[in-house]
Amino acid sequence: MLRSNPFTRSALEYIASLIDISFIEQSNVDVINTISFANNSQSASGGYAYEPSAFSWGSDVYIDKDEVFNIGYQNPEQGKYVAYLWMHEIGHALGLKHPFDEENASGDVAAPPYLQGDEDTTKWTLMSYNESPNEFYLKYSPLDIAALQYLYGVNKKTRAGDDVYIFNENEPNFIWDGSGNDTIDASSSSESVTIFLKPGYHGFKGLTKKYELITAPGQITVNFGTEIENLVGSDQTDVLTGNELNNLITGGAGGDTIDGAEGIDTAVYTVNFGDVSLDNFIDYGSSGGNIQLGAAWNVISGDETDTLRNIERLKFNDKHIALDLDGHAGETVKLLGLLLGKDQATDATYVGEGLKLLDGGMTYEQLMSAALDVVLGADASSLSVVELIWNNVIGPPTPADNIGQYAALIDNGTYTSAGLAVIAADHSLNTTAIDLVGLSQTGVEYLPYG
Repeated sequence: MLRSNPFTRSALEYIASLIDISFIEQSNVDVINTISFANNSQSASGGYAYEPSAFSWGSDVYIDKDEVFNIGYQNPEQGKYVAYLWMHEIGHALGLKHPFDEENASGDVAAPPYLQGDEDTTKWTLMSYNESPNEFYLKYSPLDIAALQYLYGVNKKTRAGDDVYIFNENEPNFIWDGSGNDTIDASSSSESVTIFLKPGYHGFKGLTKKYELITAPGQITVNFGTEIENLVGSDQTDVLTGNELNNLITGGAGGDTIDGAEGIDTAVYTVNFGDVSLDNFIDYGSSGGNIQLGAAWNVISGDETDTLRNIERLKFNDKHIALDLDGHAGETVKLLGLLLGKDQATDATYVGEGLKLLDGGMTYEQLMSAALDVVLGADASSLSVVELIWNNVIGPPTPADNIGQYAALIDNGTYTSAGLAVIAADHSLNTTAIDLVGLSQTGVEYLPYG
């Protein structure tokens, strides 16, 4: 890289702020993964660059020294054509291609796919030949940034706060973010919205996609490499979909369809729990030709109904409700019923403590082991463990022969105390005692812990 060129240095500093890559100046240019900047004579172009490769000349950039096109490389300035040329050629050096199917100055044609119509302009990508002075700056356009972040990832130190991205229904929305607890907020939209937090998905204003181009007004996508935690819908009927993180999704007014996708996801409501009713139903879906069954919920408030899929928790003004009785919530209440008795199985404080630990990565058996230590002490005997389980699930008296038989399974290493307790917690005697089936229809209240 030319050490004497602050213009080049500024361009690379800007690019490094976008993507997960660092540029280090060095004098040895004959190595791979090095962008070498040089001048040569070119008869039909102002510059060219090689794409990344395993050869030392891969990613090298050459600028015409004869100024055939009067690009002004000797005194480069922002707002001049030379800035566009610099970013265009560096784009090639980083792996970006032309967006069109026409020959370049060397007679080469880029591989598909191609941009069509109005997208093939520098407003959307500096790799276009349809340039405008509005883009004659050391700054990439939205499609360039999206492509580079797909290739290299996002710089996690940029936009690292708890950022809020307001949905603009009159412009395209390309969302990218480094880190933090971030939110896409469409509450000001006058129309319904369909928004996906998963990177690469095409969202839009309305419930049906009116435009095929992501650059059209009111379209929205999250760039690859970006993680957005929270989503706020409009006051209309929305379709809101989360990602693999633990999302907070607020539908707002209107009958919304909310899918949390992966993670432990929470639907947020700004009313009290008593103002709604819950309806649990079996959701019939298909994937790859296979019929899939899953639990889904309707949250009914007045004449509005939200339909929830893959939502594990509900947050109201006055209460928190766990719906995942087939997941962490179910494991927690089964454990509590086994170790503390059925009357304590739905204690909101205890449920909150269990959910905190399981959601944080503790396994069911690890939580059981920790809970046994709390209830019986760290050095509890196998007999004490079995007697506790028997009394809470079956009830006293505890037959000595039965207690001894199960205790022996712990003593001889067939099961750990926690492992045997998990089996007992999952037994129908315990699940019936705590009414797990009934809880799966209503959810269970919990107090967030910590």
